This record gives sequence, structure tokens and C-alpha cells, in this order.
Amino acid sequence: MGSQFFCFFLWILRLIGENPVGKGPDFAPQSTFDPPP
Repeated sequence: MGSQFFCFFLWILRLIGENPVGKGPDFAPQSTFDPPP
């Protein structure tokens, strides 16, 4: 139950973090967790 919420939370963070930045449809997992240069 907790793990499912964690995966969903990461998915939300990915949607919030990827789209507004303008990276396009590139949903690479590492791009969300890497700090900005």
C-alpha cells in the first residue's frame, strides 16, 4: 500500500517536473532526479 503511493507520488513529480520545463515527451526517469546544472 505504501509502495503504491510512493510510485504514484514519483509519477506526479515526474509530470510536474518534466512538462513545464519544456523537455518535451521525454520521460526519462533520471532526468527528474538529476539536479539542474
